[in-house]
Amino acid sequence: MSTETNPTPEGKENRTPRKGKKRAIIRREILRLAEVMEKVMSKNDSVKGDSWKYMSTDTMLEILKKEYKELISSSSYENDSKECVDLANCCMMLWHLINFRPRGRGESSGMVERYVREWDNGK
Repeated sequence: MSTETNPTPEGKENRTPRKGKKRAIIRREILRLAEVMEKVMSKNDSVKGDSWKYMSTDTMLEILKKEYKELISSSSYENDSKECVDLANCCMMLWHLINFRPRGRGESSGMVERYVREWDNGK
């Protein structure tokens, strides 16, 4: 695979594929976030385990909305970081529910769009 070497802000090289080539590695930023996400998820394993895998997508969307509101009302960088991780975990869980679980009754492929419309209308 042909790659170019691009400097990063940290002074380290980041190998990225040339245009049109498939990416061979996961971006450092994604790995860092994933590590923090896993640390937070692991802390809750003894209490919650994988209970999120049995939630409806509607319930997960409600939790995601709550986490988003917590992020936008945050008042410090430290709290912003925590809330970003919480929001990212909710997004991961919702993504998993949408892609890897059979849809329940009443759940359609347009459910996310419905929630966005409701949210935009202030519900």
